[in-house]
Amino acid sequence: MGYLQAVGYTLLGTSVTVFSSLYFERQLKQLSKRLMRYWPGRASKRTSAFNPRLRKALIFYRRYGFWGLMLLTPILIGLPVGTLLARRLGSSRARVAITVLAMALGWSSSSYFLALNGLAQLGY
Repeated sequence: MGYLQAVGYTLLGTSVTVFSSLYFERQLKQLSKRLMRYWPGRASKRTSAFNPRLRKALIFYRRYGFWGLMLLTPILIGLPVGTLLARRLGSSRARVAITVLAMALGWSSSSYFLALNGLAQLGY
């Protein structure tokens, strides 16, 4: 598979996931609120301005910022979770979509060249 095919397929999947996450953002937020009512050990059903579940994400966001979150979204955090976290923490939809696609392009390009050169060094 060539470079354009590998990166193109990766960006196709990334764009479908990111744009669908951004499009269904409101419905996903309502679904998570409904599901959290039935979560065991939840003390209260009322919602507050600060959500304790987002504490770790907020600490990471304050330490590394928007760019740190976007850098790790395609490989570690996951596209839907990273997209929704960035939106929840106040970033615009266009900024999130463009940045995630750019980071996915960077990660897929680097992994393609690492795989290509790594296999060539092994003798395959």
